[in-house]
Amino acid sequence: MFGSEIETVTGEMLIEANEATVEQRGKMNAIEAVVASLHSRYPSNQIVAATFRLQALASLMSKDDLKGLQLRLHGKTTRLSTRRPSMPLPSVGS
Repeated sequence: MFGSEIETVTGEMLIEANEATVEQRGKMNAIEAVVASLHSRYPSNQIVAATFRLQALASLMSKDDLKGLQLRLHGKTTRLSTRRPSMPLPSVGS
C-alpha cells in the first residue's frame, strides 16, 4: 500500500485537510478530523501523505524555521522566509 516515498497531494487537498482540523478542533484530534473529512473522496495513501505534510509544516512553523521551504506558484519557485519586512512589500505587477 505504501511505498518508500510519500504520495503527492494537491494544494486543494491540503487546504481541505487543514479546514477539517480547524472545524473539528476540540471534538477530535487533527488526524481523526482529516480522515473523517476526506475518506470518501481520497485514497488512504493520499490522506496519510496530507497528514504528514501538515504535521511537518506545523513543526516548522512552531520552530519559526521555514528557511528550507519553497513555494511553486505559476511556474516560479520562491523560497519562503519567516523574516518580517519592515515596510510593506510591493504588490505583484508593480
